[in-house]
Amino acid sequence: MAVLIVHVLRSLAVDAFRMLGDACVMKIVTWNLERRKVTSAAGSTAVEYLHSQAPDLMFLTETRTDFPQLDGHMAFGNHPGAHFAENERKVAIWSKFPLEQIDSVGDQRLPPNRYVSATVNTPSGKLRIICVCIPWHMANVRYGNKNRKPWQSRIEFLEILPEVLNQFDEPIIIAGDFNQRIPRVKGGVIAAAEAMQKCFKGYDIVTEGVIDGLKRPGIDHVALGPEFRCSKVFGWSNVFKGRKVSDHDGAGCEFTVKSGKA
Repeated sequence: MAVLIVHVLRSLAVDAFRMLGDACVMKIVTWNLERRKVTSAAGSTAVEYLHSQAPDLMFLTETRTDFPQLDGHMAFGNHPGAHFAENERKVAIWSKFPLEQIDSVGDQRLPPNRYVSATVNTPSGKLRIICVCIPWHMANVRYGNKNRKPWQSRIEFLEILPEVLNQFDEPIIIAGDFNQRIPRVKGGVIAAAEAMQKCFKGYDIVTEGVIDGLKRPGIDHVALGPEFRCSKVFGWSNVFKGRKVSDHDGAGCEFTVKSGKA
């Protein structure tokens, strides 16, 4: 019922976009939903909160294919494999705009389930949007293929991703679960921090550090290409009214496209 109410409120909203001077303001949110079923108490709370934010784009990780689309459009990454329910996905994009040129591979060398991208035609022009779930430091060490050393899968992903990004002509937004605090905190591995920095050279990771609404650095991030100007960054806790909704805090931002860049 609560999701239906959110849907009605969104439907009553004025279609005109907010303006900042002559630029159209758009809103992104990103959150790792910790594989919660959308019908569970925690899952439905997360869904309701995300839709209540009335974003233009959502970048979701560890989510499910029955995430309510409402009046939007969705694209999912590939199934994560054994030990996951049929409707579980590591990455997903929700968009207010129709999705085109959907790609859930990126590069054959990337893990087959941690990347999805698409293009959207917005009032500010055509954009390339990419959701990633960058491997955590123990990926394929104790679980999965068990053929990697700690941090190896993460660093390999970060080395390959720039080659994928260089193929695109559109302004790029990358968001999702980066599985890393930025900048590096005490105890963080220097090699991983350096790989992250090199991978996103030229991008503005607007969610780095402790952002408004949070008391600690997060690991869900938004990276904007040089064509964008960020006007607001915000986050929210993973605990709602004493209930843990996810094991990650969420994050988002508002941005405009610089004049003539899209």
